[in-house]
Amino acid sequence: MHCGEGEQRIQWLAHVGVARYDTNFGLELGVPRGVQSDDGKVFDPNAIIKDHIADNQHVWVLIKGLFSVDCSICFLFSIFSLL
Repeated sequence: MHCGEGEQRIQWLAHVGVARYDTNFGLELGVPRGVQSDDGKVFDPNAIIKDHIADNQHVWVLIKGLFSVDCSICFLFSIFSLL
């Protein structure tokens, strides 16, 4: 997922992940519950992407409680690239 300079909020990344992964326009996966790193850290949804997520870092979008979508898969192995 290309995020330009990464100045969007992390909640934006979660919504884009669901929109790209859910072929039923978000009706199947529902509203994202958060974004989590591989080591289990849950990011503040209002934080800025570039301040907390490194270029090419893989993260998980948390959905429907305990389930998650691996954004490294739905974002073609890269969540954002700085210009």
